[in-house]
Amino acid sequence: MLRIKQATETLKNLLTIELVDFKERFLNSFVDYKFNEFTMQILRIQKRIDEKLSKTTSETDSYIKGLEYQKNLIEKQRSLKATNTLKFINEAAENFNTKFNRLVDELVKHGVRSYPLTIEAISSGSTENDFNFLITHKTTIKTVQVYARIIFAEGLINAPHYRFIITANKNLIH
Repeated sequence: MLRIKQATETLKNLLTIELVDFKERFLNSFVDYKFNEFTMQILRIQKRIDEKLSKTTSETDSYIKGLEYQKNLIEKQRSLKATNTLKFINEAAENFNTKFNRLVDELVKHGVRSYPLTIEAISSGSTENDFNFLITHKTTIKTVQVYARIIFAEGLINAPHYRFIITANKNLIH
């Protein structure tokens, strides 16, 4: 049990160093996305206001005032840059750390242990949104190689997210 705990901590430390640029990119992308959500909400409300203005009646006047009130609330909330940035970073970091810890647990489950251990960042040749690592743990009895691929997705509709995909190869040394 102690060896597994040590392996987990070592992997966390080593991978944290390797993934520092990826984590920074993920956090920035998430914050940008969340601020963009405010803008999109404001634009949707403004569109509804504009549609109702062309059909102004006494009923639509109160409806428009309600929409303008909603829009002002969202604009006020959006203006709290430091508060929102901190909130969004905390949300993104929690998401990142949950998936990161699952990755480490999977690596340990596949037999990757502390020493000797090498982590090699490799290029996939696919997209700038993919990050790939070859993690090797060699002992006198066996070699465990794990190919860890991080697929990062970002866009206007869905919040930035990523997946870790790992493939393990265990070879006995005779």
